[in-house]
Amino acid sequence: MLQYHIGCLIGQLTETSQRQDTVDVRKWFNFYFFDILSDFAFGEDLGCVRDGIFHEWAQVGVDYFYAATFVHQCHRFWPLNRVLALLIPPLVRDRKKRHSKVSLERVRRRIHSSPDRPDSMFYFLQQAEKEKLSKPVIEAQASILILAGSETSGVAFTAAVYYVVGNDNVYRRLCKEVRSAFQTSAEIKLRGL
Repeated sequence: MLQYHIGCLIGQLTETSQRQDTVDVRKWFNFYFFDILSDFAFGEDLGCVRDGIFHEWAQVGVDYFYAATFVHQCHRFWPLNRVLALLIPPLVRDRKKRHSKVSLERVRRRIHSSPDRPDSMFYFLQQAEKEKLSKPVIEAQASILILAGSETSGVAFTAAVYYVVGNDNVYRRLCKEVRSAFQTSAEIKLRGL
């Protein structure tokens, strides 16, 4: 599964770089991590890399992160937090509601499906049954699975690429190591790394 998603990402980066002067790797890494974490969590990717755009749920998730950050900052200014919360624009509050609705729909769809391979929800649901967790608790926790790490992983990869490309010695050394280990890009597999 990982090799498939990496192949899709490399294919899209190659195609995009041939059409444009610059490529927004941050965007593509975010697409990649939303796809792969969705596949791990729910047994299906979101198609972000394939389509070159955020799936509605991923976009809602990204929007929610920004809205949650704004709300969190309001609560830091006690005793003014309640007044500041009233000043939060309706669009920000709507993003939070939309995120909850879309996440709940996705989690419920996965709970009622039977993927052809075990995903993390499979194990999560087994454990939830053992612990006799309520349906609302299961739904709330499961919706966090995909969001916890998608954008942060994309940011980390973007930073790594930025620092490698910005440091000639590191870039040359990395190129030398990869090119001496593999004759063609098709030979690069996770097991060989």
